[in-house]
Amino acid sequence: MNSAINKTSGGDTSLTLEAQRNVTVNAGIASSSGALNVNLHSDTDGDGLGAVLINADIATNGGAFTSGSGTTIESGSVGTYFGNQGETSNRNVKTNGGAISLYGDVAIGLHGGTLTLDTRKNDGSTNSDRGTVTVTGTVDSGNSYKRVSSGLEGWEDFVKSYYDDVISKDTSSRYRYIDRRTGKVLSYNELNNSQKSYISRYLAG
Repeated sequence: MNSAINKTSGGDTSLTLEAQRNVTVNAGIASSSGALNVNLHSDTDGDGLGAVLINADIATNGGAFTSGSGTTIESGSVGTYFGNQGETSNRNVKTNGGAISLYGDVAIGLHGGTLTLDTRKNDGSTNSDRGTVTVTGTVDSGNSYKRVSSGLEGWEDFVKSYYDDVISKDTSSRYRYIDRRTGKVLSYNELNNSQKSYISRYLAG
């Protein structure tokens, strides 16, 4: 998803993004009118190949935020990756009272930035009015993330998946490599070790 979604009218509703592989959010999702329940569901065929990749902020205005993978959104071990497309910045998920549920492992690659999962009410209500935050897996910085999906073991495999599925298709990314002779976009397996290391450091933060 490369264009922002802004809900500016109407009542409560839900937004669900599903994919058999990765669900990638590169632009913000927000509501200023009514609660927006946001569901990000990757690897819907349950083969263990796919993660939720969040590179932008999300504000649900009272709606719940749920991220996960597998045949049901709660069932997979594949995790959620919070990044920032190579820049040092913070990442925020704010729900204004809604619950936050992250099913599976969580990896954070913010290049020194901070991930904030904020369920507080904007009107200053007491803590009893805020939603719960649930994480069913481990939480790690990107460079120590050990499992992104069953079938993709280890950090290097995650880097390969992210490069081939996201970076190589992003025409504005400075981490996208092109063969100068042919003009062909290189796949991860065609990169040299120095290029692979550069991509890994970019994702790890």
